[in-house]
Amino acid sequence: MLYRTYMKFNGCESPIVFVIDVDKDDLRWSQNSELYTAMSRAQSLLIVVNKK
Repeated sequence: MLYRTYMKFNGCESPIVFVIDVDKDDLRWSQNSELYTAMSRAQSLLIVVNKK
């Protein structure tokens, strides 16, 4: 598998995590816990791409 959503990656970690399309007005990221869950999967490198 080349990629997974953070919801499908439940309880797993990965050396590198890309969190893309982060927009504070998007309901998927409306709670800080959702962003924390996605970001906390990274073991060594985390890359976050905000949507402008």
